[in-house]
Amino acid sequence: MTTQLINRNNYHDILAYLSHCERVRHNGAETVKRKRGLLRHLLEWARDTPFPEAPGIPSHFANYLDSIGQNGQSRSDDKSGPLSPETKKKALEESIRLFKFYLRKDPQRYKSRIITDEWLASLKVVQKHDRIAEHEFYTLDEVECLVTSSPQQDTLTEIRIRAAIALLFLSGMRVGALVTMPLKAFDPRAPHPVIWQWGLYGVETKFDRPITTFLLRNLPSLTTHVLQWDDIVRTNCPDGTLWFTALSRDGTSLLHDAKPGRSRDDAIRKGLHQLCEQTGIPYRHPHCLRHGHIVYAMKRASNMEDMVAIAQNIGHEDVTTTLRVYGRLTQTNLQDTIARISAPPATSNATNLSNADIDRLVERLTSMKVE
Repeated sequence: MTTQLINRNNYHDILAYLSHCERVRHNGAETVKRKRGLLRHLLEWARDTPFPEAPGIPSHFANYLDSIGQNGQSRSDDKSGPLSPETKKKALEESIRLFKFYLRKDPQRYKSRIITDEWLASLKVVQKHDRIAEHEFYTLDEVECLVTSSPQQDTLTEIRIRAAIALLFLSGMRVGALVTMPLKAFDPRAPHPVIWQWGLYGVETKFDRPITTFLLRNLPSLTTHVLQWDDIVRTNCPDGTLWFTALSRDGTSLLHDAKPGRSRDDAIRKGLHQLCEQTGIPYRHPHCLRHGHIVYAMKRASNMEDMVAIAQNIGHEDVTTTLRVYGRLTQTNLQDTIARISAPPATSNATNLSNADIDRLVERLTSMKVE
């Protein structure tokens, strides 16, 4: 897309809105960066049409988001493939916030008779209830296969990517947090291995939220790889060094850096992709390792206290977020779960929820916002 197709006022409106988010709403740098990326889609959709006249654009914004990256088309952000459902949802939500901001701040330009409540309400992703996504997370078996596959080369690069994949599944942390985590923010040898995802240590989290995360235990097939890499880095580097530290081009020596490069998360995507090709496992985004952690934990939860612990451990503000995003079972899990709870009492292995647990769960579910 050429620059002359972008409306200059739209561009400046986005900059002013982001400045407001930073100065008045006290959004952190990473949050503002994410908002800028989401609003870039709105800017490119509108092209030379002023935002106040956006309802007159023939193609709906949601349809435009659906078209991005389809059929092998290149994307302006240099990434490949279509946008994820979550990204499309967030892009629409951020656009609504921008329009509402200017309806209050500049009603002379952003007139409510054009930017109507009805039009704003139309900015949402249409949920497709006729199919269930089966491949949005990595299973434990897949992760074990990835990290235990025979290395093509005996280098630190191979050891590092296996350790990173294992840690992403064990912790459920986001890739952006892992690549900004220094050694001092991680204690893998504690009785309960823990990661302090704190801004105090420079760890970048969603909404800059401090999170104390405990690793899944009793999974030695994964923990072994985490400890192997941790030993290498911790033995040779000061505690301010990034755990996922940079390596020399040939992958044989550590560079001891304390700040992540711009493309550090690309190294995880590339390494995961290579291991998937090597093992024949379908490639999914590294964030799906977080999904796998949550699904693995939820399938083993037996009461409401377990669910609350899972939600808190991954940084969700409330268990309802976890239930809303991850509570929808895949077809296979749905089949197995119904079979289990339908088993005769004498042979059932199901754990019964107490009445108090059920009451709390019902109360939380009924209070969930309808989106």
